[in-house]
Amino acid sequence: MRRRFCLLFLALFLPLCFPAAAPAENSEPTLQVLSAEIHAQLDGLRRQSRHLTEQLLIAENGLRESSRQVEALQTELSDLNTCLESTNQKLSEYSVKLTEYEVKLRARARVIAIAALLLAAFVAVRIVLLVLKIRFGIRIPYLLNLLL
Repeated sequence: MRRRFCLLFLALFLPLCFPAAAPAENSEPTLQVLSAEIHAQLDGLRRQSRHLTEQLLIAENGLRESSRQVEALQTELSDLNTCLESTNQKLSEYSVKLTEYEVKLRARARVIAIAALLLAAFVAVRIVLLVLKIRFGIRIPYLLNLLL
């Protein structure tokens, strides 16, 4: 029984140990097929290289254009800063002038207020003198009337 078992074992597993030899021509690609595949891959790599070179040129052109735009924007920014500084300087000058005018207006307002008070006092004195003349018949000398 042991012997049968060993023979059965050898009969089943022995062919698995030695693979069947396939014909050499079918399993191995020929040199021409390999050469064609290599050429095809090289052509693909060349196309990819050309495509990447074109993309690189496009990116370089975009970078140049962006650099020009950055320079133009920096120039415009410096011009705007100069204009802003000039405007700020003019505004501060106008602020100083405005402060001076406000001081002058306050002084003039005081003068006008004093003049208005004097005028009101003058009119009040004239009214009092008129009332004294009409009601009480008191006459004021001409010289005093001129002064008042």
